[in-house]
Amino acid sequence: MKFLHGLFALLLYVVLLAGGGYIVYVAMWGPSAWKELLELLGPERIAAAGAGSAIVLLLILYMLTMVKRRDKSQYLSFKSDGGAISISTSAVREFVRRVSDEFAAVLSLQPVIKSKGSSVEIELDVRVRGGTQIPELCRMLQERVRESLRENIGVTEVRAIKVNVREIATSCAPEKKNGDGPAA
Repeated sequence: MKFLHGLFALLLYVVLLAGGGYIVYVAMWGPSAWKELLELLGPERIAAAGAGSAIVLLLILYMLTMVKRRDKSQYLSFKSDGGAISISTSAVREFVRRVSDEFAAVLSLQPVIKSKGSSVEIELDVRVRGGTQIPELCRMLQERVRESLRENIGVTEVRAIKVNVREIATSCAPEKKNGDGPAA
């Protein structure tokens, strides 16, 4: 959207600068130049109207690209005894990311949360330490995430938890749990 806004601003700048420059040029030559301009535009009214319409359209598009879009945050929504509860998927993502602290073999965990109403689908991109029993670790991660969501957040409808092992690290250097690089 920022690119479009900048593009429309540039187009408007060029068109208005050229049009304004031409009007100044014509104005410097006096009344006869105005008369010549109007005579020149006389048979080309449709072209002049089209150019004017294009400028108005550019102005409208420019204004529309200035409008801020609504926050695209998604929420998990479900009913409880006391009413409705909505939790942002970004909060759930951060909560799930912290589950990795319980597993020494998980070096980093990046969850992707997809929600539909009160049910959720989770994809975990993990980086694990070499020498780990990966199938067992993935099963334990799935169970722990499902259990944590049910007990701590109240999400009981988990459609699927998919674990993607993105990297098996072979170095033994200490690393950040949720970052991309070594700990300082």
